[in-house]
Amino acid sequence: MDFNIIQGKSILTNVGDAYMGKLIGLTPANYINYGVYLCKFSSSNTTTTPTLSLDLNGYYNPYPIVKNTGAALGIGDLEIDGWYLIMFSVNKFLKLT
Repeated sequence: MDFNIIQGKSILTNVGDAYMGKLIGLTPANYINYGVYLCKFSSSNTTTTPTLSLDLNGYYNPYPIVKNTGAALGIGDLEIDGWYLIMFSVNKFLKLT
């Protein structure tokens, strides 16, 4: 896999800290391990345990979002209308930017 390729982009909606979105221009069958996604968050996170699920051929599978070190996010680490590079890595999403 080429680590320089973004696997998809999405403008997210949310209910509380459960974010979800449809990938624009791509609908993979599964999350790609070490795949990078460009996501725009619709609101700031209000807990340290937000989740993200992206449309994978019509179904959504949520996973926690954590810092790129694997540590929990701080409240407000995801800013409203902020664009972030998010990488999927073994049952979690890592916030890269």
